[in-house]
Amino acid sequence: EMQASVSEAEHYQHLISQFPDAESDITPLLQAAIERGGTLKGQWDANTRIRHSLIAKADQEVPA
Repeated sequence: EMQASVSEAEHYQHLISQFPDAESDITPLLQAAIERGGTLKGQWDANTRIRHSLIAKADQEVPA
């Protein structure tokens, strides 16, 4: 989903460069795609941090 949001945003930027007269119509769509990508990135980062934290905690609990 994150990859799709990034690709969507890139395509909107391409469309703006090809159709500058439509920039005011395309820009809100571009902003929404960027925000969606940012939200998904934040969720990914949170999941990754939790996973690393749980792994580190489990490693500390294993007797040597």
